[in-house]
Amino acid sequence: MIQLELYEATGIPKGSVVNRNFAVRMIYNGEELRFPFCDGSPCNTQQFGKYVAKIIPEKDWKANCEVNDVADNRLFEAMA
Repeated sequence: MIQLELYEATGIPKGSVVNRNFAVRMIYNGEELRFPFCDGSPCNTQQFGKYVAKIIPEKDWKANCEVNDVADNRLFEAMA
């Protein structure tokens, strides 16, 4: 099982939206894994966001994500 955990940095005054700092940590089968594109773990959300923006299609994401193969349909039916 993969878990993504979101952490908020401590020591930042409550209600301060501008200076909020978050980080993401990944757990796989109970073990913490480092993202290879980050300086450490948990990973700063700015670094995480830059990487994710590169791999998620900006245009025509519906076409990229649609099920268009009989095998894909079988997989989704088996998961239901």
